[in-house]
Amino acid sequence: MDGLMNYMSDLGLDLEDLVTICLTHLLHCKNIKDDITRDQFLGNWFLQGCSDIAQMKQVLVDLNDKLHSDKQYFIDIYNYTFGLITDPDKDLEVETAVAYWKLFLQPKEGEFPVRVDPTLLNLWFQFLDEENKKFITQDYWHMLVVFFQKFPNLNVIKEGYDETAAWPYIIDEYYEYLQDTNHI
Repeated sequence: MDGLMNYMSDLGLDLEDLVTICLTHLLHCKNIKDDITRDQFLGNWFLQGCSDIAQMKQVLVDLNDKLHSDKQYFIDIYNYTFGLITDPDKDLEVETAVAYWKLFLQPKEGEFPVRVDPTLLNLWFQFLDEENKKFITQDYWHMLVVFFQKFPNLNVIKEGYDETAAWPYIIDEYYEYLQDTNHI
């Protein structure tokens, strides 16, 4: 882990920068706590045609651009993140999930291909807090971005959400919360 942190520092990256997740994805890291092997590091950078820090930085600039413009890549990185930040066979603590949702769905700079109305996202956070949710399963994590793509704001939810559709239970609970709090 220390080696990865030092390497990220050499590249000018921060853990709270989503391009860091793009880097771990590129290097085929399964979990943020795992060490990167020499072969893993060299082999994956070799495939990118990189042999020095400057070239690696350029690849990361390109990946950051792709993250902001390519919807499928954005979703792939979003989905990959769950396994990266969660211990195997465990669920994600809500506090950690919220921090990453803010990175993915409330960007400080620019826009991502999946856009969520800030009010809708903040109501999701309120729901999790008020309903005392403690953990997010991988299914919930994956389906939330699908939900927000289909229903990016309160009006679309009000007009089109079908309670009989195959959404995870927590999303049905969220819909009921929005009704009960008179948001839809």
